[in-house]
Amino acid sequence: MNDVLASQSDLPKAAEMMSEEISARSPLAIWGTKENFNRAERREIDEGLSYIAAWNAGMFMPEDVNESLGAVAEKRKPRYRNLLPIQHVFSEE
Repeated sequence: MNDVLASQSDLPKAAEMMSEEISARSPLAIWGTKENFNRAERREIDEGLSYIAAWNAGMFMPEDVNESLGAVAEKRKPRYRNLLPIQHVFSEE
């Protein structure tokens, strides 16, 4: 989203709309996007693209794609599973 707002007072509503749009996405896709943005800023372009390709290959979740497509077909909001179990795998406990 890249909008120019009419006034500063429009900012809170625009931010709320953006957060609703982002939060409707797959939690894994949101996490992966943040991870890739953070990694890309410390790499050359070709290295960053290779990292993204590897990430996408390893983290692709057919369940999320099926849920997304099903939600569109059924004209409903998608219902994604909780990411907590996946995040637990990466914690350093």
